Amino acid sequence: MDTSSITGLDRLEDHLTAILKDPETHLDENLIDKVQLQLTAEEVLSTVAAKLLPLLTKILPSYPHNPKYLIELSTKLLRPAQFTEILNFVSVEDLLTALESKFPSAVLLGISAISKASWAPSHTAILSTLKPIVHAFIRTWLSSPDVEVGEAATRTLGDLLEMDCDCRKEPSADLLSRIRNPYTSMDVPSGQGLLWRRIFQDQDIYFLLYTLCTTNTEESEKNHEDKRQKSLAQGRLLRLLPRLATLNFQIISCSQCPVVEQSRGIRPEGILSFAATEMVNKKDLLMHITLIIFFGELLSLMSKLTLSPSTLDVLGALVNRVASEDISLKESLKATASASETSPELVDLLSKLAIV
Repeated sequence: MDTSSITGLDRLEDHLTAILKDPETHLDENLIDKVQLQLTAEEVLSTVAAKLLPLLTKILPSYPHNPKYLIELSTKLLRPAQFTEILNFVSVEDLLTALESKFPSAVLLGISAISKASWAPSHTAILSTLKPIVHAFIRTWLSSPDVEVGEAATRTLGDLLEMDCDCRKEPSADLLSRIRNPYTSMDVPSGQGLLWRRIFQDQDIYFLLYTLCTTNTEESEKNHEDKRQKSLAQGRLLRLLPRLATLNFQIISCSQCPVVEQSRGIRPEGILSFAATEMVNKKDLLMHITLIIFFGELLSLMSKLTLSPSTLDVLGALVNRVASEDISLKESLKATASASETSPELVDLLSKLAIV
């Protein structure tokens, strides 16, 4: 689409090129505002994005000053873009640089770009082929000390895996809300499960889940920052797993790479068992509370589904194994079962699991 009517666009492109060459170049905030105000039509945004996003993604990871205006412009340009369009004008190297940046604003921009793959199963399939991106995304999700980055990555990973799920019963309201735009179809086919397999069956990436969430007690006692980061990583994994359990319970409740778990001295029973039974140091009060909340969320979500006998058996064995050794969890589940506000579905599930 012709962009000649956008006053200042060429000047802004030249200005961004100058900043790329010399990051100390004074940022013309008025020029950015002036151009942004003219970017109203979706078609215009797509054309301008092709011009400016390649520059912005190279500038932001190492920009030494407040990137507020650059982030606002980048976010606006990304809004209508599909994942495949983004890959046409942003290289894999640029995305990696954004994800690995020490600046949270740049990391969030990278996550925003990757989140576009959750718009269609074909796009999550493409993402699954970009192993360096998936690897960097998982590492960033679990190792970033920034809370906003962690929340955005947790949400995005859940969205991606929901779209990619090859055993999804029906699209959730959240999934439908993401694809209601002029660029994607309302008819949502099931995914191919390729991203699930990339994360849970690729040894390099699966290894990250265990490495970044396993606490080394001796090291953590010496390094408070390491302990804090492990707690953040564990909390993020615990927040994601209940959602994944409703999508594909089998893949997270069975070991996908036993060699990885055995190399860490962990029972090869899958990521769900690891997170629920071995990951958390219950002497850490905050993490113990987080684990109890996790079980409540897991059972609440699973109670809304029709569970097969085999799923009930695995879930029951897991819950009862932990509850038999954790009086606080057992009392919490009993209190939930007897509470008047607990849904009938959850009460029924707790009864089937012998939590009464």
